[in-house]
Amino acid sequence: MILVEEGAADVFAGNYSDYADRLKAGVAVPRKSEAVPLSPPPPARPTGAPAPHVDDKLARVEQKKRDKRMKQIDAEIADLESRIASAERERERNDLLLCSEEVFRDGDRSRKIQSQNADLKAMVELLYGKWETLAKEKEELEGAVA
Repeated sequence: MILVEEGAADVFAGNYSDYADRLKAGVAVPRKSEAVPLSPPPPARPTGAPAPHVDDKLARVEQKKRDKRMKQIDAEIADLESRIASAERERERNDLLLCSEEVFRDGDRSRKIQSQNADLKAMVELLYGKWETLAKEKEELEGAVA
């Protein structure tokens, strides 16, 4: 029988009945000098909690999902930036056209270019809105990694 007392384990020759009889008789139970100290038990997992190796696997799967989404966001942001730059170049070109005497004297052409500029401005604002949304999502994903 193994006797555990005061954080140490001792081997007792006999069974529990022998041990109980000695205690009742007031006979000291011999203790070995080589007591084996007990280590604290490992922390218990909450009921229903997955095993640690499962947690690691889930973490890797989640990290892969985040990495994939980060790549998608980076590609979408690059595309948006390209489209924004193109639209802004077009507006600048139209502004230069509006400054030319030939276009300035042609009312129909001038109104058409101004209308086109208004459309380009609205498109740029929309693209910037999408860019901001993606930038926030990317920031949140980067924060989840840290």
